[in-house]
Amino acid sequence: GINAEYMGGSDRSFIGMPGKQGELVKALLAGGKPTVLLMIEGGAVSIDDFAGHPGLAILRVGYAGGNATEALTDLLFGDANPSGKLPHTVYPLAFANQTALHDFNMRPGPSNPGRTYKFYTGVPLFEFGFGLSYTTFDLAWAGPRPSPTVVPLDSSAVAATPTYAVTVTNTGDRAGAETILAYWSPAKVSRPAGEPIAPKKALFDFGKVYLEPGQSGTLTFTIASPTEALAMVDNEGNRIAYPGDYSIIFSRGHGAPITATLTLSGAGPLVVDRLRG
Repeated sequence: GINAEYMGGSDRSFIGMPGKQGELVKALLAGGKPTVLLMIEGGAVSIDDFAGHPGLAILRVGYAGGNATEALTDLLFGDANPSGKLPHTVYPLAFANQTALHDFNMRPGPSNPGRTYKFYTGVPLFEFGFGLSYTTFDLAWAGPRPSPTVVPLDSSAVAATPTYAVTVTNTGDRAGAETILAYWSPAKVSRPAGEPIAPKKALFDFGKVYLEPGQSGTLTFTIASPTEALAMVDNEGNRIAYPGDYSIIFSRGHGAPITATLTLSGAGPLVVDRLRG
């Protein structure tokens, strides 16, 4: 519930479980029995003390609506197989004290360690996109690993549309769905000094596939306009495509990702979208 630790001032100074809830969970885990922690929350709540406990399973739920009871019962008793992914980063408890109240910058700076999966420089309890299933999956390329793709930084050039196909295999013993998250990340990019910090990675697409045990399915991802998709914002608010190498990453939200390389080639940056005052 909400208490003074959440609302006593003008901000949350504590982002853990309120009241005695954390102590109750630790007491239950001390009993040595497998435990399910159902967290119904409107924002990320940190659980540093027991997040990695081997006897604990965690089911995180937002405000689930009128059919929540039936849906949660199906999940908890195994009649349905969870396939959700975290829509936010779950920070450790220390995050609240590392971030100044009036510093709303997403990028890291003297008074904050950065925010969201794009810019957070610490180690999250759970990453954006994390989510488990009652079955297991394997992620691989649908064929040989793609060769590096080169896209010219030239507005008059014919637009390239790199396409990537990945195979997801259900390696477990029950049916389930898996989501694949597609990111780009600046690996070796040429940008002028003093420009805003580049994102660690950025989501550009995702896909979901339902599979029976032992079944495989293919998901295809296309970057329709690489110069637009990989553009970053400069100090003037313009969206700029910078020359260099970018990693194209496909991930299940945990486990080992698979990566390819896309290169934007040219003498200088390309203004994709100019901010108009």
